[in-house]
Amino acid sequence: MRLLDDGWHDEPLPPTLAWDGSLNLPGGVLKVENVYGEIYLERKIETQSARVQIYINHPTEPDQIAIVMRRDLKLFNQPSS
Repeated sequence: MRLLDDGWHDEPLPPTLAWDGSLNLPGGVLKVENVYGEIYLERKIETQSARVQIYINHPTEPDQIAIVMRRDLKLFNQPSS
């Protein structure tokens, strides 16, 4: 499992886009964890929401998962209005 910033990676993504959407992150933290609360990935961001895409290599049993945080939602150091 990889957590990537859009435009900051040079590795190919798995072939299937499984999910594309925005997440509300009241604490400003994106976490990927299992049902037991074990955290796989964690990233602090500067905003309260994030556009995220999840790519996988198999529809039911993926062994390659890439989570991409897209910059087009102004995730990085956006000035306050």
